[in-house]
Order: sequence, then C-alpha cells, then structure tokens
Amino acid sequence: MSQDQFSKSEPLPPNPAAIARLLQRTGRRLPQNAAEPALAIFGQFLGNDAAPARPVFPKFNRKETRHKITAILLQLCLEHPEWSCNRLTQELRDRNVIISANSVYAILVEHQLSTKRERLAKLQEKLAEDSPDLTPLQIALLEKMNIWFKERNFRGVRPGEVLAQDTAYVGNFKNLGEIHLQAVIDTYSSYAFGLLNPDNRAEHSVAILHNQVLPFFRRLHLPVALIDTDKGREYSGKEDHLYGMYLKLCAIEQRRTGSKQFPPHSFIRRFQTIAISEFFEKIDRAGFVSVAQLQSEFNDWLYRYNHIYPFQGYPNMGRSPVALIQKHLEGRAAHAAAPDRP
Repeated sequence: MSQDQFSKSEPLPPNPAAIARLLQRTGRRLPQNAAEPALAIFGQFLGNDAAPARPVFPKFNRKETRHKITAILLQLCLEHPEWSCNRLTQELRDRNVIISANSVYAILVEHQLSTKRERLAKLQEKLAEDSPDLTPLQIALLEKMNIWFKERNFRGVRPGEVLAQDTAYVGNFKNLGEIHLQAVIDTYSSYAFGLLNPDNRAEHSVAILHNQVLPFFRRLHLPVALIDTDKGREYSGKEDHLYGMYLKLCAIEQRRTGSKQFPPHSFIRRFQTIAISEFFEKIDRAGFVSVAQLQSEFNDWLYRYNHIYPFQGYPNMGRSPVALIQKHLEGRAAHAAAPDRP
C-alpha cells in the first residue's frame, strides 16, 4: 500500500468485541440512543461533552467488611486451632470470602492467634471464664497440650476442697544423707506446702497436715474435704494406720490414686518437678549441716513460689496461687454482702 493510499484510506469500523471488552474492563455502559458507539465510548475518556455522565456507584466500606472477615476468621481458627493459614484461606473461599493467605496471617498476628499454642491459650481463657461451648476436638487438643486440663474433673471448685499429697526423693546431701520432700498441693489454686525429712514415714505425712495445711485453710474458713494420695506405705495400711486414723479424726476423705479411675495427680507431679529443678538442683548440697537449715531455705523459695510464681494456662491463667485464693475470697465476701433477691 502506497503512502497516498494509506493517507486516503477510510477509518476502520468499530469492532463490537473490542468495545465489549473495554466496557467490561472499565465498568461503563453504552448509551441506548448512541448513534456512534465508538465515539460515545471514547468520548467518556476524552472528556467529550456529548458523552453521557459516569454512573455513581455506592462506596465500598472496606473497614466494615474487614471487621466482618476478621470476626469469621477468628471464630474459625479457634474452632480448628490446628489449621494453617492456607487451610483457613481455602475455608474462607468456600464461604465466599476472598482473602489471601498473607492477609489471614497478618490478621492472626494482630490478634496474637498466629500459632497453635496461642489459639489453645485463648481457648483456656474461655474455659476460665466458664464458657461451656468447647467442641470435642478443642477439648482433645487442650488435654494433649496441658495435662492439668486433662485432670480438670479432679480439681476442687474452691480452695481447700481437694488436695493432693505425695512424697518425692530430692537427693543425697553430703552432711544430711537422703532427703525426701513431703508435699501437699491445693488443686484449685496450686498453693503448695512442703516438709523435708530424712525418710518417708507416716508421721511426716501427718505432721505436714497438722502443722501447716489444716491451720492455713482453717484461718481462711475453708474446710478441707478430700485428699488424693497414692498407695504408698506412708498413706495406706491396716485399719490402725496413723495417716488414715488422722483423716478420720478430722472428717477428711481419702482417695487413693494410681488406678485407671483415679490416675496420679499431675498437680503434685508438676510441683515436684519445679521444686527439684529450680531449688534442689541449684543449691550447694554440701553447705547444709541440718535438715532445719535446709527447711528454712526451702521455705523462702516456697514463699516466692506461692506469692510470685505465675502459672501460665489452665487453671491459674498467669496468676500466682495466692492471687487465685484471694480472688475466691473476694468473690465470696462480695456474694455475702450482696442483698438477698426476692
């Protein structure tokens, strides 16, 4: 084609397919009475006065939509704590919620729910608030993560109602020989009592109850109802066994653990593990000349354990044992001071 022919050529007719694609891409509509479709469309871009006005679309409230998506996402990640961000994204798409995996992760990080451990910790907070809406899957995951939650049915509903008692060997000291720890734990608050002895006779298991445990709860007007023990010789025997007779005298029920129906209490096991790792393995075992001196040092550590030590997760939820007991006492006092409702 020559240059003259090119300059004299007629303009190409408008392509209907190209116009349709342009309309779909830009979101514009073709006027019904448009004589020249191509000019009408391109006039919208070139500012032609003859072109129709652009239609007004309602504003998209992104903040409100993000709030709704976040609520759905948080509920979904707590219902299935083991799901990854990709799995959550796919599940949201099945519910007609389009969001990327990176956005899902950013939202979970913002609400501190990006990991499985953080989600299970949130479920434990719901449990502490007496929220009964836990699914069997959530309960199974919590029991696997926290053995204390697994034995929640053995926990008392108030301080002093259910105690756990056990004896543990803590080591051989140079000037003292073998030392055993007689420990009692309040299953409601994790408050601990400890008595160090050279052996594990029944006299020591009664002494810690008579001198430490019962006077403590008596001052708080909290009666002891039940004590969980194992089947050791310091806790069980014939009818005239010292420990059993003392509990009968104090009207306290004894429940022997170690069977399928009553497994060993993890409350007492955890305290023994903490005491051995954080106290007995860090002290100079050759620097004590008497059990009374060692007991005095252990009492100082036990005070910090009961008043400062924060227990993460169920049942203390970051509070110390004393703080949990104090909260119960304040609730009881407030309930007693409230006027009777008709």
